[in-house]
Amino acid sequence: MQVSVFEYEAITAENCERLSAASAFFTVANEVSIIDQPTLDHVRFQEWVNIVNAYVWLIVVFLIEVEIFMQNRDRFASPALGAVRVTKSLFYLVLIGVMLTWFFTGYYLYSWDAFLWIFGFWAIELNLAEWELERTGELAITS
Repeated sequence: MQVSVFEYEAITAENCERLSAASAFFTVANEVSIIDQPTLDHVRFQEWVNIVNAYVWLIVVFLIEVEIFMQNRDRFASPALGAVRVTKSLFYLVLIGVMLTWFFTGYYLYSWDAFLWIFGFWAIELNLAEWELERTGELAITS
């Protein structure tokens, strides 16, 4: 019987009553396990969190690419660049929310992995900011 997202327990005569107090059980697609409603709800929720995480990372990478594109064209004071940065910050907040969701639901390894990815992208953001300062200094000298 599936007891969490990653854990399964064999059903025996000794443990049958303590596995779940539920009266309805389900099978998932072609899986050989069964799952009760509360566990199924939890698994579904975690999968939605995974989907949100994947799509938000794709959006963040796209926004970083847009930011680099605009910086390469010396559009540092552009309102569009400001909008990209604000939007990207909001998506980073979503990623932090995902990380905290994993942490508080007991998926500590997922949470740690998310923290490392966010920290790594923070380092990339610092490099972009440093490059922007250097470039705006160069433009000020040549003006």
